[in-house]
Amino acid sequence: MASTTASTDTGTLTSNSHVQTKKRRREKATRLGKIRPVLHALQQTASRAAPPGSTRRSLVKKFARGVLFLPPLFLGGALNIAAPSGAMAIAPAGVAAVDKTPGRYKNVAMGSMVEPRPRSASGVDERVKQEVLQTTQKWLQTVTSNRATASAETAALYASDAVLWGTVSEELRVNPAEIRSYFDFFAALPGLRVAAYQPYVRIFGTGNEGETAINDGYYVFAWRGPDGREVQKHARYSFVYRKEGGKWMIVDHHSSLLPTAPAGLAKATTVVM
Repeated sequence: MASTTASTDTGTLTSNSHVQTKKRRREKATRLGKIRPVLHALQQTASRAAPPGSTRRSLVKKFARGVLFLPPLFLGGALNIAAPSGAMAIAPAGVAAVDKTPGRYKNVAMGSMVEPRPRSASGVDERVKQEVLQTTQKWLQTVTSNRATASAETAALYASDAVLWGTVSEELRVNPAEIRSYFDFFAALPGLRVAAYQPYVRIFGTGNEGETAINDGYYVFAWRGPDGREVQKHARYSFVYRKEGGKWMIVDHHSSLLPTAPAGLAKATTVVM
């Protein structure tokens, strides 16, 4: 009799176990169905909000696409999101919501604004742009100061890991000693001065102050040649700056003589000397 009772109990437990397993699987499948609209919404948000081809857009779409095809058993256990039938899907906590201001994204969880790159030159950005222009102006004034310390002062404007393609150098200079040796020559040119200068500045980064800045443009250097006559060299340049301890430092500087454009090449008109 005891044996019969034990057998009956065992059968009942086994049956209950199967019922519970099926119930859990149905619940997990239901959760998967509920999370799909959220992930589709993520993809749509990335498509509408992020600029075409941007890294932000690509990553969000890849993430959503990958999660959609994860096994239901995993999704059911990892995510427990319910959305009212027929209602718009509600994003999980921490998912960035799109601010209505064109071109900007607001992270609701962090409460901070994340700017697109490059940033517009307005408000705080305009002040940062002026800082970069002043930093470039300091470089121009220092290298043409004709002081005995001009080469050391100019080299000090470069970060420790900066690289330099000098206007009259045949080698890429990749450490402070090589950069200093270039200006030992260039800053000592007799009567060195800047005859013309046309900048074009862009600010990059997510903070209010920016993290990186690039100043591209033209400059014309002039100095006295061996015969006493003035020599002028028209050059193009690119300065890349990085914010270090509240100070803009040069991390990359390319400068080369302006080439002669071939016949038939259409001229650009936005930034001209």
